[in-house]
Order: sequence, then C-alpha cells, then structure tokens
Amino acid sequence: MLRFYYLSTKHTISCNGLTRSLEDSESGIRKVRGAEDLDLRETGGSANRRHPWEVARASAMADILHPFKKQTSRVLDVGCGDGFLSHVLSVQLKPQCYVALDTHFTAEQIKMLSGRHPKIQFVQNEDTIHGALFDLIVFADVLEHVADDGPLLSMFNERFLANRGLVLISVPAFNALFGSHDRFLGHYRRYTYDKLTKVAQASGLEIIKGGYLFTSLLLPRFFSVVLSVFYRNKVAARQGIGYWNHNEWFSQFLERALTLDNRLLLLLANRGIRLPGLSAWILARERSL
Repeated sequence: MLRFYYLSTKHTISCNGLTRSLEDSESGIRKVRGAEDLDLRETGGSANRRHPWEVARASAMADILHPFKKQTSRVLDVGCGDGFLSHVLSVQLKPQCYVALDTHFTAEQIKMLSGRHPKIQFVQNEDTIHGALFDLIVFADVLEHVADDGPLLSMFNERFLANRGLVLISVPAFNALFGSHDRFLGHYRRYTYDKLTKVAQASGLEIIKGGYLFTSLLLPRFFSVVLSVFYRNKVAARQGIGYWNHNEWFSQFLERALTLDNRLLLLLANRGIRLPGLSAWILARERSL
C-alpha cells in the first residue's frame, strides 16, 4: 500500500475554504542530490526537452477533460512527479485550485516547483489537505506502482472526491508487455481496459468513457520486451523519458505523430470503437446513490 509521509516545512494550503500552515523543520527531510530523489525513475536527462510520449500524453489528457472544463474548478493530481502534467492541465482547465501531491517530494523540491509553477500548490502528505474536496482527481500512471490499487483509489475517492466528482486514470496496458523497464520503474502490473474498469467500479466509480492511447507504440514496445529477454538489455531499461536527448526536429516529429495517434484513438473511442494501445485510460464519476 502506498504510504504518505509527513512533510515538515512551512507553507500554506488554501483550497475549498481550507487553510493550513505547517511548521518549518529540517528534521527527517532528505537533501536534494538530483532527480533520483523524486520517484521519477525515468527522470534524468535534459530539463528543457520533454519526451514526446510525455507531451502527447498530457495533450491527450487535456483533450479528454476539455468537455468537462466547467466542472473542474478544484483539481487534485496524485503522484504528480515533477509537475509537467500538472502544469499542462492547470493551463488548459484553468481551475480555481490545483493541488499536486507526490509522496517523494522534499522541502527543497516543493520550493523549486512552487517557484516554477506558482499557480499550483505542491504537497507531500494528503493530511495537508484534509477536509478539502475536489471536482477532479487525476491518477496519471500511478496505480501500477501500488500493490493494492483498489484500496488506494477508494481512500482518495472517499476522502477527497466531491459529490459526483470526476476521476481520470491512465495506466500502462497489457501484462504481455511487462518487461525490464516495468521492473526498473517499480511497476506491479499492467492493465487492460476491462481490468482498469473493474478496479474503478469496485472503488465506487461509474465509467463515463475510456479506451487506449499510443497504438503506434505497441509493436516497438513488443520488440523491446523481446530483445530485453534475449539480450538482457539492462541499459535500455534505465533509459526512460527523462533521458530523452534527441534533436529538436526528430522530437517534434515524434511528438506530432503520437499526438495524432492519440487524437484518432480518442475520436474512435467516442464512437464506441476501442483500439488497443500502450496505455489504458478511463474517465469516471462518483457513483450516484
């Protein structure tokens, strides 16, 4: 089960009428040594160039949420990492309150990210926002890191989801593609759309829509898994999205191709056609009584 730790640093959280101030203390806080201190094991490359997959995923999630923009004035982003997706969604949705939570934050990292994204409130501990309710909770590639995904999802829904609030979830797809890269990232599993739907429904959610993303990456991923088995390619396992260092032209080309791929998949999903892809996603709502 994912654990949430107390962050001892002075800052103020104000959301849904809630204001809390935490006392400043350096005890028990790790010093920042580099990207490895965040639970972003794919982080480590250029800070100015995002991986095309990451950019395309953020664009797809913004597209999914666009029709519900007026219903998302208070957003909680669980497992937000370095805040890239949080920034994209906060710009696109323009909520009154955007809280980004990650259990691996240090005081220094929160200070750095808050300076970089002043409209987002970064926190390490869910108790910091105790009593706040959110119209939208985002779990972007989080559940696969948790041994007990259902209880975690239920806990957040029960404590922080507003009445008839929305939940957006994305996860890596298909256990047949589970490989060394998943093990390096600490994944417990990959999902199918049906499996993800069952987890969400068991947590008290009703599905609005869902499907897959990145169908064009299925074959490359399959061959990558096969090669890692035969050649025990440990180097490739450690070259995640943070190690992207290709030139600008190729990065933009791949970003546009993946974005087009996802837009086609979303268009088909809206018409009831669900093609397989490297990631599964659902948009759900608190089940009505």
